[in-house]
Amino acid sequence: MLDGGNWTAVVTRFEGNIPVATGTKSFTVNSSGNTAVDIPLTPVPGGTGSFSYKVLSTVSASAKISIVPVSNGIPNPSGALVLIPALGTQYSFPLSTGDYDVYVSLETPDGRKAGKYSAVRIYSGLTTSTLSGSTEFFDFKANHFVNYVNIAVKINGVNIINSGIDPATVVIRALNYETDGFLADTGVVSYSAASSNEQFIRISPVPKIYFQVVVKDTSDDEYVYTMKGNPENIGFNGKDGITITPTMPD
Repeated sequence: MLDGGNWTAVVTRFEGNIPVATGTKSFTVNSSGNTAVDIPLTPVPGGTGSFSYKVLSTVSASAKISIVPVSNGIPNPSGALVLIPALGTQYSFPLSTGDYDVYVSLETPDGRKAGKYSAVRIYSGLTTSTLSGSTEFFDFKANHFVNYVNIAVKINGVNIINSGIDPATVVIRALNYETDGFLADTGVVSYSAASSNEQFIRISPVPKIYFQVVVKDTSDDEYVYTMKGNPENIGFNGKDGITITPTMPD
């Protein structure tokens, strides 16, 4: 039993005699009751683990997996590993310890597409599947394959107004989070419409997107806001109810 006061806990997970993860948490103990403490563990750097996966599909399709390293919460697409798996085959791929974003994209011979995304964390000497805990997380059905999906988005423009800009029109662009490729946009709409009503964008299905907003003020000056730090996971049926808050212009 710990006495009341301030404490710091350091936890290390071992696999055999090898440390694979560690975490630290400061907390306060109240002498009059129990204190529950969650201590997130991060991989011990420098080792190698494995990522286990299998892609399944009920229809014929080609598959591509991109594994993007993530450092301090920031993905590094230039360091991505691209794999071309065969459907239904179990793979175990060696990776350095750390965090990764994993994207899987499928395309049928007639051009219909489907995609999924998962975050994974690799520990030294251990095998990791997706965060769902299943090595068959990437399981695609016929209804997952579409030519396009719709997303609905509107703007919370409080930061635009507070920065002294008098916005007249906006264009909201959707970009592929994995590749930074342009997908589609709303076209030019009035700022009042974009901030009060959802605007619809039709895109090819990708696992994850982010937005860019181009604002023109009443003097026709242009400001561009890129919000890659707040990506959206897009399902097979698209997504509505998205509200974005531009922060600082590029």
